[in-house]
Amino acid sequence: MNEIFRQTLLLDFYGALLTQRQQEICRMHLLEDWSLGEIAQEMGISRQAISDAIRKSEASMEKTEQQLHMVERYVYLTESAEALEELVLRDASKEELLESIHTLRERLIPKVSE
Repeated sequence: MNEIFRQTLLLDFYGALLTQRQQEICRMHLLEDWSLGEIAQEMGISRQAISDAIRKSEASMEKTEQQLHMVERYVYLTESAEALEELVLRDASKEELLESIHTLRERLIPKVSE
């Protein structure tokens, strides 16, 4: 997966856990494609402070992702839905469709030990 796309997903899922200032800096950098210099000038702080804020924000969001796996699941669901759609469009057998659905369910819903 493209690193910028991954960072954008992390911001979508976990951005609310950042401070307002971190959110604004990350939004400007990732979503609006501002350079570090442009953000620094707008915020009235150094480029190094912007770089540090981005690095700290990314680390925080990555740590949360390692615990929750929401982005990983989102990507897996999206890819699985596309694969199922492909099977339907190519008129796959009922068995192929069921096998794909079972695989998806097993990966997303952990079995509870009895």
